[in-house]
Amino acid sequence: MLSSFRQAVGDDHERFEGIGDAANIRQAEAAAARRELLEETGYEANALIQLCRVCSSPGLTNETVTYFYATELVKKTDGGGVPGEESIIVHKIPLEELNDFVVEQFDGVVDSKLLSACGFISGIFEGFSLLGGPLRS
Repeated sequence: MLSSFRQAVGDDHERFEGIGDAANIRQAEAAAARRELLEETGYEANALIQLCRVCSSPGLTNETVTYFYATELVKKTDGGGVPGEESIIVHKIPLEELNDFVVEQFDGVVDSKLLSACGFISGIFEGFSLLGGPLRS
Protein backbone atom coordinates (compact mmCIF):
# COMPACT_ATOMS: atom_id res chain seq x y z
CA MET A 1 0.00 0.00 0.00
CA LEU A 2 1.22 3.51 -0.77
CA SER A 3 0.63 6.97 0.70
CA SER A 4 1.13 10.14 -1.30
CA PHE A 5 -0.04 13.75 -1.36
CA ARG A 6 -2.57 14.52 -4.11
CA GLN A 7 -2.80 18.19 -5.07
CA ALA A 8 -6.30 17.83 -6.54
CA VAL A 9 -7.76 16.94 -3.13
CA GLY A 10 -5.18 18.76 -1.02
CA ASP A 11 -4.44 15.79 1.22
CA ASP A 12 -2.48 12.56 1.53
CA HIS A 13 -4.29 9.38 0.60
CA GLU A 14 -3.62 5.67 0.67
CA ARG A 15 -3.84 3.46 -2.39
CA PHE A 16 -2.67 0.28 -3.98
CA GLU A 17 -0.39 0.68 -6.97
CA GLY A 18 -2.13 1.52 -10.22
CA ILE A 19 -1.01 1.80 -13.80
CA GLY A 20 -0.22 5.49 -13.70
CA ASP A 21 0.01 7.26 -17.03
CA ALA A 22 -0.22 4.20 -19.29
CA ALA A 23 -2.85 5.76 -21.58
CA ASN A 24 -0.68 8.83 -22.17
CA ILE A 25 2.40 6.93 -23.23
CA ARG A 26 0.51 4.14 -25.05
CA GLN A 27 2.10 1.26 -23.18
CA ALA A 28 0.31 -2.04 -22.79
CA GLU A 29 -1.51 -2.10 -19.46
CA ALA A 30 0.40 -5.10 -18.12
CA ALA A 31 3.76 -3.54 -18.99
CA ALA A 32 2.72 -0.27 -17.36
CA ALA A 33 1.49 -2.10 -14.26
CA ARG A 34 4.83 -3.90 -13.96
CA ARG A 35 6.76 -0.64 -14.38
CA GLU A 36 4.65 1.27 -11.88
CA LEU A 37 4.78 -1.57 -9.34
CA LEU A 38 8.58 -1.54 -9.47
CA GLU A 39 8.90 2.26 -9.55
CA GLU A 40 6.54 2.97 -6.71
CA THR A 41 6.77 -0.08 -4.44
CA GLY A 42 10.21 -1.46 -5.32
CA TYR A 43 8.80 -4.92 -6.09
CA GLU A 44 9.04 -6.81 -9.35
CA ALA A 45 6.28 -9.31 -10.16
CA ASN A 46 7.27 -12.55 -11.84
CA ALA A 47 3.59 -13.26 -12.50
CA LEU A 48 0.84 -10.76 -13.24
CA ILE A 49 -2.81 -11.81 -13.60
CA GLN A 50 -5.37 -9.42 -15.06
CA LEU A 51 -8.50 -9.52 -12.88
CA CYS A 52 -10.83 -7.05 -14.61
CA ARG A 53 -11.30 -3.58 -16.03
CA VAL A 54 -13.74 -1.13 -14.40
CA CYS A 55 -15.10 2.39 -15.01
CA SER A 56 -14.40 4.78 -12.17
CA SER A 57 -17.48 6.94 -12.81
CA PRO A 58 -19.08 6.16 -16.19
CA GLY A 59 -21.45 9.12 -16.09
CA LEU A 60 -18.68 11.66 -15.51
CA THR A 61 -15.49 10.36 -17.11
CA ASN A 62 -14.14 7.85 -19.62
CA GLU A 63 -11.45 6.75 -17.15
CA THR A 64 -11.10 3.01 -16.75
CA VAL A 65 -8.92 1.08 -14.32
CA THR A 66 -7.53 -2.38 -14.93
CA TYR A 67 -6.86 -4.50 -11.85
CA PHE A 68 -3.95 -6.91 -11.80
CA TYR A 69 -2.94 -9.45 -9.18
CA ALA A 70 0.85 -9.55 -8.81
CA THR A 71 2.50 -12.69 -7.44
CA GLU A 72 5.98 -14.10 -7.02
CA LEU A 73 7.22 -10.69 -5.90
CA VAL A 74 10.93 -9.91 -5.64
CA LYS A 75 12.17 -6.83 -3.76
CA LYS A 76 14.46 -4.85 -6.10
CA THR A 77 14.53 -1.29 -4.72
CA ASP A 78 13.10 0.80 -1.87
CA GLY A 79 10.40 2.16 -4.19
CA GLY A 80 8.95 5.59 -3.51
CA GLY A 81 8.46 6.71 -7.10
CA VAL A 82 10.61 8.77 -9.42
CA PRO A 83 13.18 10.73 -7.37
CA GLY A 84 12.48 14.46 -7.44
CA GLU A 85 9.02 13.95 -8.98
CA GLU A 86 7.12 11.80 -6.49
CA SER A 87 7.08 11.43 -2.73
CA ILE A 88 5.52 8.05 -2.01
CA ILE A 89 5.60 6.14 1.26
CA VAL A 90 5.44 2.36 0.94
CA HIS A 91 3.48 0.57 3.68
CA LYS A 92 4.16 -3.15 4.08
CA ILE A 93 1.07 -4.37 5.91
CA PRO A 94 0.34 -7.98 6.92
CA LEU A 95 -2.89 -9.11 5.29
CA GLU A 96 -4.57 -9.72 8.64
CA GLU A 97 -3.95 -6.05 9.57
CA LEU A 98 -5.03 -4.53 6.23
CA ASN A 99 -8.67 -4.00 7.24
CA ASP A 100 -7.75 -2.03 10.36
CA PHE A 101 -5.16 0.04 8.47
CA VAL A 102 -7.65 1.01 5.75
CA VAL A 103 -10.41 1.84 8.27
CA GLU A 104 -7.97 4.13 10.13
CA GLN A 105 -7.46 6.09 6.90
CA PHE A 106 -11.11 7.18 6.77
CA ASP A 107 -10.10 10.28 8.76
CA GLY A 108 -8.26 11.40 5.61
CA VAL A 109 -8.84 11.02 1.89
CA VAL A 110 -9.13 7.42 0.68
CA ASP A 111 -8.81 6.58 -3.00
CA SER A 112 -12.00 4.83 -4.15
CA LYS A 113 -9.86 2.44 -6.18
CA LEU A 114 -8.33 1.28 -2.90
CA LEU A 115 -11.74 0.30 -1.57
CA SER A 116 -12.55 -1.48 -4.81
CA ALA A 117 -9.24 -3.37 -4.71
CA CYS A 118 -9.95 -4.40 -1.11
CA GLY A 119 -13.13 -6.02 -2.41
CA PHE A 120 -11.01 -8.15 -4.74
CA ILE A 121 -8.67 -9.02 -1.90
CA SER A 122 -11.61 -10.15 0.23
CA GLY A 123 -12.55 -12.57 -2.53
CA ILE A 124 -8.98 -13.86 -2.94
CA PHE A 125 -8.02 -14.15 0.72
CA GLU A 126 -10.46 -15.44 3.31
CA GLY A 127 -10.89 -13.47 6.51
CA PHE A 128 -10.49 -9.93 5.14
CA SER A 129 -13.53 -7.69 5.26
CA LEU A 130 -13.38 -3.94 4.91
CA LEU A 131 -16.91 -3.70 6.28
CA GLY A 132 -15.94 -5.79 9.30
CA GLY A 133 -14.18 -2.86 10.98
CA PRO A 134 -15.74 0.11 12.76
CA LEU A 135 -16.34 2.89 10.25
CA ARG A 136 -15.81 6.40 11.56
CA SER A 137 -18.21 9.22 10.77
